[in-house]
Amino acid sequence: MKIKFIKINKNNNKLLIIYMLLLFLATILILQISYKNAEPKIIKRESLELTNVSQLAQTEVQKLVKTEMLKSTKINKLKEYQNMPKSIDGYKVIGKLEIPKIELTTYILENTNKDSLNKSVTKLTGPEINKEGNFCITGHNYNNSRMFGKLKKISKGDKIILTDTYDRSVTYIVKTIDTINPKEVEVLSQNTLGEREVTLITCTTSGLNRIVVKAVEEYD
Repeated sequence: MKIKFIKINKNNNKLLIIYMLLLFLATILILQISYKNAEPKIIKRESLELTNVSQLAQTEVQKLVKTEMLKSTKINKLKEYQNMPKSIDGYKVIGKLEIPKIELTTYILENTNKDSLNKSVTKLTGPEINKEGNFCITGHNYNNSRMFGKLKKISKGDKIILTDTYDRSVTYIVKTIDTINPKEVEVLSQNTLGEREVTLITCTTSGLNRIVVKAVEEYD
């Protein structure tokens, strides 16, 4: 039995290789054409997505602005000085001070001077009432319904209530009670780390020193 061998022609082998290379190149060309045709669609889709994100961001900003405007409108609708006088003997009232422990309810005057201190307690320094910072109130130790005559009876844990001219109240809890020298002005510091504080200051009976009551905002 004779075995026949098939002889592969070198020329045919070269043609096969060329054919495979052409097929490979044709495949790459087709893929490039397909990608280029698809690219505008991809860009368009990405552009559409970016547009949607931008519109969503604008909507959220508009909602935020609307919310803040509503809050502002609600505040403006509150009637100022509805439950307190605008002034006392020519001095502007900026709020009300209440200390239930000593049955004190009095109005806080805007300016501190010799005459205003004879009318009521006054703001000595600090931010606006019930804002972040140390709101300092001073007053004589006169034993009447508007002054700090009973301040020495306050204890730690007692409540102090400040109400602004729009009738919005914040409650503070007494933390420290000290007797200091008038030159010790550290009690007026505004370094409250973003908290709301109240400092009440009055003279001792002798008038040589100061009674200082410090309170911090009460949290639920």
